[in-house]
Amino acid sequence: GACIKSIAKAGGQTTKNFHVFSYKELKAATNGFRSSNKIGEGGFGTVYKGRLGDGTFVAVKVLLVELESLRGEREFIAEIASLFHIKHENLVTLRGCCVEGAKRFLVYDHMENNSLAHTFLGGEKNRMRFSWTLRRDISLGIARGLAYLHEESKKLKTQKSP
Repeated sequence: GACIKSIAKAGGQTTKNFHVFSYKELKAATNGFRSSNKIGEGGFGTVYKGRLGDGTFVAVKVLLVELESLRGEREFIAEIASLFHIKHENLVTLRGCCVEGAKRFLVYDHMENNSLAHTFLGGEKNRMRFSWTLRRDISLGIARGLAYLHEESKKLKTQKSP
């Protein structure tokens, strides 16, 4: 659909790993975007846990776009075009997107145990216990993911420059 055309214009290419979801699929996966499926909320949108028809768990990020000004639309397309190319073991994978009216949806692989901040710093009841060795390994994984993003962003900027 329009989402894939926008990605192609931004320099991306489609693969079998990226899917354009229908609103109906995402609504079914999240039980109608039920509040009990909400796993996060921030300035860029609300994230829901969902389960696709094939049983795969996903995180569905719901973004709102102001249709009159298209505020957020360019950012949505840029985020897809950038994330589309990024594949790394320490980064969550973008599985696809959906466009429905003024709503834009990004679909990611779902990661258990919430966010790292919640896992490491959550209240006593929710906080998981980690050995210092495991904490070091997690920190190194984060550093590798950030280094990869840093290098990839340089490559993407170079590719887009005339």
